[in-house]
Amino acid sequence: MRLIILLLLMSSCITNLNAQVPDPLSSQQILGYPKDLWGLTKAPAYWGKKEWGRSLIAGAVIYGAFTLDQDIHSWVLNKPFSGYSADFLTASRHWGDGLFSLPVFAGLYCWGRIADNQKHQLVAMNATKAFVLSRLLVQLPKFLFQRHPPSKDNSADHLLFDGPLGAGTNRSFSSGHVISIFSAAEVFRSSYDDWWVGAVAYSIAGTVGFQRLSSGSHWFSDVTTSAIWGVAIGHWIVKKGETRLSLLTGSAPNSSTQTVGLLLRF
Repeated sequence: MRLIILLLLMSSCITNLNAQVPDPLSSQQILGYPKDLWGLTKAPAYWGKKEWGRSLIAGAVIYGAFTLDQDIHSWVLNKPFSGYSADFLTASRHWGDGLFSLPVFAGLYCWGRIADNQKHQLVAMNATKAFVLSRLLVQLPKFLFQRHPPSKDNSADHLLFDGPLGAGTNRSFSSGHVISIFSAAEVFRSSYDDWWVGAVAYSIAGTVGFQRLSSGSHWFSDVTTSAIWGVAIGHWIVKKGETRLSLLTGSAPNSSTQTVGLLLRF
């Protein structure tokens, strides 16, 4: 529902500079999502030495996170942060579920339209796409691994996975909140030269990760893995995704008048 509302808000802001721009633009925007979803899925097939090297480093970090799961969960159960976590951290999760973040992206897009700033529009579209596609992709490991979440009494085994044949009730690996907000944070960091934009974006994303950990919803390795995957997805969307902004020029039908329009490929 939140995604539908966001898309409606963004659609209300998409007004062509000339009404003669053809309707197929909307289909091009929609087709960008499945094309990029497929592109992300098959991306490892085209990795070079640099990408595989980075994946090995990421794998080592994730393995290290797995070894710390039980100790960190024991620390979480002691609630050393309870003095400030109740309201602040509980609310921060909404950056990961879209209640806060998606309206911000829509607002940035509308601001870009009003100010005639194509970069703001592009960042808003890329952030939305990264958020949505990462949330879709994370369903695959959730289904394949079906990991048991932490328990309230520290009795759960952090290496207990039901696999794809499980009942589907255990979906701890990995976190949809974390992967979505980290993918959007990387879009902002990669798109703007100002250092503070990335600092703010990643501070928000880090807070979401801490909330998912401190609430006992996920293991430390769930959060770590989701953050790494989210950054990779956001970076891919910015560098290789289908979102484009380009200027259309041409004449209107049955008229010699030259028209100019903004082509949005999403």
